[in-house]
Amino acid sequence: MFGVQFNTLCTILDCKIMELNKSQYTSVLTKRIVAEFEAVAKAKDIPLTAELALKTIDASLAPDQAGDHYPSMHQDIASGRRTEIDYLNGAIARMGKELNIPTPTNTLITELIHAREDIAVKN
Repeated sequence: MFGVQFNTLCTILDCKIMELNKSQYTSVLTKRIVAEFEAVAKAKDIPLTAELALKTIDASLAPDQAGDHYPSMHQDIASGRRTEIDYLNGAIARMGKELNIPTPTNTLITELIHAREDIAVKN
């Protein structure tokens, strides 16, 4: 769950994990990401609740827990490498499409990360 939230938002926003709490909008985005994740998990009979996921994410963003570092996806982009986005938010978007479950937030995040890759990756 952390990968679909910490990795992607820090990469798009160009910030460290501990900086995610500086904007009220990251909480809104996180709730949307998790809600779509929960809907896909429910359709696949995977026991995951948005409540538990959000509680875990919130605990990890506490000032004494949040890392003063960039997550791996951000480091990949900074180093001109492709990311694992297709296995994180991209997987949720792909499964949502197969199951006819709307996943607009995860789809957009996947597209934004791919755009960052296209600009950053050394060919």
